[in-house]
Amino acid sequence: MKKLIITIATTLIISFGYSQEHSSVNQLSFELGGAGLATSVNFERTVFSNGENRIVPKVGIGYLPVFVNGAVSTGTFSLIAGANYIRGYKNHQAVLGVSNSIAASFVNGLGDSFSSSTYNYLIIPNFGYRYRISEKRGCFVGAGYSPIVSFNGFSVQKQPMQYKNHFYLTVGFALN
Repeated sequence: MKKLIITIATTLIISFGYSQEHSSVNQLSFELGGAGLATSVNFERTVFSNGENRIVPKVGIGYLPVFVNGAVSTGTFSLIAGANYIRGYKNHQAVLGVSNSIAASFVNGLGDSFSSSTYNYLIIPNFGYRYRISEKRGCFVGAGYSPIVSFNGFSVQKQPMQYKNHFYLTVGFALN
């Protein structure tokens, strides 16, 4: 928990305190898979831009529905903090990044006797590709590979550390 708070604070300080006016671009992205596990909404801000290279911290929230007995239970919520290094040539961009996430899972079902809540710390690197649809509006679409490294067991096996293959699709646009 302490690591995530430090990461979020550092990301916010860097993105808001030290950004240069001419290189600061705010973006909102919607992601399927990735750091939000199933879905997430992320705020991204370019804090460094040098020609084809950009550093982009991000913060977001995610949600993963949990199905119990054919009905949707409360689910898993996550807080996301991370950063991406983006190298682009014209409309094509390679993305390399890492996100930290605290995931809280709440399951209610199988009668009054069964309910549980678990909290997990996740490290989610990502390797992907973005295609910039519109230079003027900053719209983009992307896809990539984002394996999940989880601590405190993010599954039924309750292993202390696990690795899971995971992929993502993302759509975003500039806010300014």
